[in-house]
Order: sequence, then structure tokens, then C-alpha cells
Amino acid sequence: MATNRGRDRGRGGRGWCASRSVGTQEAPIGDYVDLDEEGAWDDEVEELGSFGGPPVSTSDRANWTDSYNSILLALCIEQVRAGHYNGSQMNSDGYNAIAEGYHAKTGLMHSRMQLKNQIGILKSTYSFWRYLQTHTGLGRKPDGTVDADSDFWSSHIEGKPYLKKVLKGLPANLDQLCAIGMAWFST
Repeated sequence: MATNRGRDRGRGGRGWCASRSVGTQEAPIGDYVDLDEEGAWDDEVEELGSFGGPPVSTSDRANWTDSYNSILLALCIEQVRAGHYNGSQMNSDGYNAIAEGYHAKTGLMHSRMQLKNQIGILKSTYSFWRYLQTHTGLGRKPDGTVDADSDFWSSHIEGKPYLKKVLKGLPANLDQLCAIGMAWFST
């Protein structure tokens, strides 16, 4: 019977990484940067720049206001009615039409990824709002919004700062979210 000791991760043993190196590894001498020299680290960082991808500029970031979301949702509704949504995602014709329509109405040019990400955020917001409507054990404030303790909110909106708006009231553009939500979650 052959053993697999030391070669398989997660099954005991040292794992394949540990069995490969016997001694400690040392950095090549030619690549050494003396960090004790004043300013050496700063020069090295400036030289490297943002290796690994294009530089991120805040001017390229989309600023999604409630009115811009309303325009985006209206365009999404149009594309669903035009048949460019297959029940789980928009096809490329739909995204192209949304991008062109959004640019025509706002003068802003967003990439397909920016539009897709914002649509995902709007889907998540709508889904969370629907969850709040059906979740038992939550109270209601006089205006109809959810009344829950801080532990509930922190556990449900952790890592999703865009959901904090629901904490203070109804989601913006709720009528449009409900209209498109039927297409988003009908499958």
C-alpha cells in the first residue's frame, strides 16, 4: 500500500510545500535594498508603482446617486421588456443598450463592469429589503421601516455598506426595484 504522507494538503503530514524546502531560503544578493538608508524605501516604492494592474483613479469611479440609479433601473426595465434578460443575466445587447442609453441621458460613460456591478448592488438591496419584509421577529416603525437591534443590522450588513440605507428607511427607487425584481428573481 502506497502512502501519500507529506504530499497532500489537509490530510495530515507536513503538506507538499513543507517537504520541498529543507533549509531556509535566502533572497538573492543583487536584489537587496538597504532600508536603513534614508529615503531608499520611498524610492523603491515609487519605482515599482502599481505593478499588477492598471492604476486606479478616483476620477474613474462611478458616483451612483439615487437619480442615476433611477435612470439605470428604468433602462434595465426597458431591456427586460425587450427580451434581453434571460432570467438570470442580461445579454450583451442589453448591456450595450443600457450603456448607450445611460450615456445619452446622463452624459456619463461607464464601463460594462461598472454597470454590471451597480445592477448587482441594486439586486442585493432589493433582495435584502424583501428578506426584511418576510423575516419574523422584527418590529416595524410607524413609517413601515424595520426596527431591529444593532446586532441584527451589523450581522446582516457587514461587508455591504450600500445596505446601510435600508437601516434608515425604505430603499430609494423602491417602485422600480419591485418592477425589475420580478424579472430578477422569477426563476
